[in-house]
Amino acid sequence: MIVLGSFAAAVVACTLAYAARAADSRVLQCLHYWGAFPLVVFTYKQVYFMIRSIYQGRDRDQLLIAVDRALFGANPTEWLAGFPIPI
Repeated sequence: MIVLGSFAAAVVACTLAYAARAADSRVLQCLHYWGAFPLVVFTYKQVYFMIRSIYQGRDRDQLLIAVDRALFGANPTEWLAGFPIPI
């Protein structure tokens, strides 16, 4: 089911890219540019279901948080929030 959904999303993205280039339509170009957003959301949900089935429902968040703190000495997200400009 997940593989079929990924294949369908890839086909839609490729078709939209081709149509946007061939038709020279601003609407199709806008859809092509913003088409990545729903794909990112879709991919995020796929990863959630794949990880859940791989680890049989066991949560690894605490382990990953401990690794982050060991590597960076703090929570990386909170540390990066102190920098208003990423340069």
